[in-house]
Amino acid sequence: MGKHEVARIGKARRLRVSRITDLYSLGNAADSNLNSKTRLGPKSLRVRNTCGLKRVITVILPIRVRNRDRGTILAEAADVADTSAKRKTGLLKHQSLAPGTGLWISPCEAVHSFFMKFAIDVVYLDKKKKVRKVRRNLAPWRLSACVTAHSVLELPVGVIDASRTERGDQLDFEKVE
Repeated sequence: MGKHEVARIGKARRLRVSRITDLYSLGNAADSNLNSKTRLGPKSLRVRNTCGLKRVITVILPIRVRNRDRGTILAEAADVADTSAKRKTGLLKHQSLAPGTGLWISPCEAVHSFFMKFAIDVVYLDKKKKVRKVRRNLAPWRLSACVTAHSVLELPVGVIDASRTERGDQLDFEKVE
């Protein structure tokens, strides 16, 4: 392998960039050192490893969900299902859902509880995170949908009643650090 071939391979490696984005980074400006399609969120980190590759490592933090209209907390540490694999799996591998936790699935208009081992409360949200529909105590082996929804928040049973969340309420999402 000649000197020019080694230089060409090294340059190709340096130009290759991992494009990992998260749900929070959709509106942020691109980093000038990276490909213009790569977006960096607030918790992104650019790393150069020993091979000379530039990579973007995005940490997806849990979120706190608050009902702005009622002043109540729905979830202290809800996970975000923003990839196809996470949306497909959802809560199927969980044995239970601890109080204060949940799962925000985006985008999503319908959920099922086939093969689940526990019941859940479901809150359907539009793009502005306004509650479109609530479904209390969705038992295993059931379907639920809301065609006007953009995302779904899955919560432990009883959270909707405890937080007094109703259709039309505005929810706030903030990262837990």
